[in-house]
Amino acid sequence: MVKMLLLEELHRTSFSTLAAAPVQERKTIVARWEAWANPSGKEGEEGEEGEDATLPDGIDKATKEWASAQPSP
Repeated sequence: MVKMLLLEELHRTSFSTLAAAPVQERKTIVARWEAWANPSGKEGEEGEEGEDATLPDGIDKATKEWASAQPSP
């Protein structure tokens, strides 16, 4: 919950994009977001981007550190 509060406080536009998405799509958006921020699947390591490792529409690139941090929302 703290991670989501930080998103709302630090990256309000991206938070609003996530909040405005249909409930059934939010998990997919967050998964793509995390894959983009951490394409190797291992925190702190660089790797090749997979096909789903693209930043979702409406999400700011400045959220990379937030998206790669644990825990996953």
